[in-house]
Amino acid sequence: MLDMEPEKKEKTRFFKTPRLGSRRMRNRLVQKNGICNIALKNVPKQRRKYFSDIFTTVIEMKWRWCLLYFSLNFVLSWTFFALIYYSIANSHGDLEPWNMKSTNWTPCVQNADSELNFYLFSFTTQTTIGYGYRYPTDQCPLVVLAMMVQFMWGILSQTLMAGVIFSKLARPIKRAATLIFSKNAVICMRDGKLCLLFRVGDMRKSSLAEAHVRLQMIKRCITYEGELLPFHQFDMDVGYDEGLDRVFVIWPITICHEIDENSPLYDVSKESLMTAKFEIIAILEGVVESVGSTTQARTSYLPNEILWGKRFEKLVHYKKENGQYHIDFQKFHNVYDVKTPPCSAKELDEMRTAGTFNEKEYQIYHHDSQNALNIDAMENIPEVTLTQPEPPLVNNISVAVNSTPHVVLRVESDDENSGEEGTGLELVECGGTTRHKRSIRSISPTSTELMPLQKKISLMYKQLVLATEAANDDEDTFITVFTGCGDEFYSSGNDFSPAAGNVPDMDEIDPQPLHKVWTNRLIKHKKALIALVNGPAIGIACTTLALMDHVIISDKSYFLCPFTQFGLCPEGASSHTFENIMGRAKAGSLALFAEKMSAQEAFQCGFASKIVPHDRFREETGKLLEKYAKLAHHVTQK
Repeated sequence: MLDMEPEKKEKTRFFKTPRLGSRRMRNRLVQKNGICNIALKNVPKQRRKYFSDIFTTVIEMKWRWCLLYFSLNFVLSWTFFALIYYSIANSHGDLEPWNMKSTNWTPCVQNADSELNFYLFSFTTQTTIGYGYRYPTDQCPLVVLAMMVQFMWGILSQTLMAGVIFSKLARPIKRAATLIFSKNAVICMRDGKLCLLFRVGDMRKSSLAEAHVRLQMIKRCITYEGELLPFHQFDMDVGYDEGLDRVFVIWPITICHEIDENSPLYDVSKESLMTAKFEIIAILEGVVESVGSTTQARTSYLPNEILWGKRFEKLVHYKKENGQYHIDFQKFHNVYDVKTPPCSAKELDEMRTAGTFNEKEYQIYHHDSQNALNIDAMENIPEVTLTQPEPPLVNNISVAVNSTPHVVLRVESDDENSGEEGTGLELVECGGTTRHKRSIRSISPTSTELMPLQKKISLMYKQLVLATEAANDDEDTFITVFTGCGDEFYSSGNDFSPAAGNVPDMDEIDPQPLHKVWTNRLIKHKKALIALVNGPAIGIACTTLALMDHVIISDKSYFLCPFTQFGLCPEGASSHTFENIMGRAKAGSLALFAEKMSAQEAFQCGFASKIVPHDRFREETGKLLEKYAKLAHHVTQK
């Protein structure tokens, strides 16, 4: 049996980079802030090539040099043209003492008799301030020509410099400063496989368009021919083929690299990680919405910054007070301990092949948060509590499946005045002109002893089968109606194994799996079947709706069949009924690819018969059932 790391409850904010023994740490290729630790030496004709692309060169200058270049451009141009005007005036004789005192002499530039006067004239001409005391005359055509050249040069230089300043201010590299990476990466189990995880986040409200992530490892490699490649790049897949590398960074995202046979970390174990020599470079690219240019943020992780057996703490919380999701960036770098095999992914696969690996040792289905659904799935669902493997008796049990897809237990209370326990799914019978309700109750013994959740779900199916049979055999029952307890969920599904396995005391029903028995009872049911879907229907609660004769849904309901996410096949004969009702395309999206179907989509494709507003659901469906009860003896299949 593989030794597992003991689970610890204490949490750490982040881990400082330690020294491995007494040896000196290797310098990074990419700093944590994304700056590449590279210096170019002995580049031929480097200055000439930089000058040929002067615009890019100026943009990449530091601000102090850029402002110096900006100032020198104007000062030197004013000085240059001032010297030209001075030379023309001197050759024309304007600076001769007798001409300067003569009232009959017309100079090239009126009232300009010194170097400073010509400099002011040049400055006035290029900045188009307007001539006043000093102004040109028609005595010197060369002055007019020089003024035209200076005017055009002034417009050109001002345009170029304004473009440079704007480009420097709008550079996407500044946008990358608000994109942050977690200080550490972690290795833990996810979906039964070792995975490398790190977190990215955006501190701005404006999100990046077409954001995608790349991951590369830099390490030494030796070819078959013996060639040494000191900085070989290994691509690390983060879901490129499935499109998982494209992210919507409106909230912090955890990027996952699955460590499989194609991963450069396939042979790395917890022990060998401490002495490994490599650098993992993480790159986040996207288009800045405000300027439409591409930005790139980078960071890197050394082996001593990769934490084995850790997982990132959740930091998204839903606040009912203002209806917003709050992101606590103070927890951005926080991690906590989880049970993780210390072996490499290669050794893990070998043990699985040999059958020596115990999967259940690290499958922990609990979380210390009191609001796990709001954290993980970001669903606006009432408060939830996660139970331990052996929970006390509860009222209404349902298993909620979120989009990640993790499975958590949702406990919903019945009427406070009722001391009975419910299954989370109630059976309603209508006969004659009256409507009376007989809910399935007492799913567990009335004693206070603890009962495993698996047996609770199994007994729930037993009650469903028995109650469905009772309604079918009752001569006074003409319509059988299924609806959900409470106002939030029709049913959020259940764990598959209790419904499929052998459960004690179930021989009197049928030796077949319970979910199959219940499905057969619905198919062979002689009475009209009506479903009142008062909220989301997930899993078998969704597939069995296709067996109903009439389905009335709330406008807040949705339908989800996450079977393929858990390696299951569609239940309730849905592989046949879905295609007959809604067509192949919609059936494939719902049953095979786990796409959520809204209430409007369900009505449009014929899956639902009516849509009723959620706030009037009980009232409206009650009226409809009273109406249907009057026709009940005509719709039976007797």
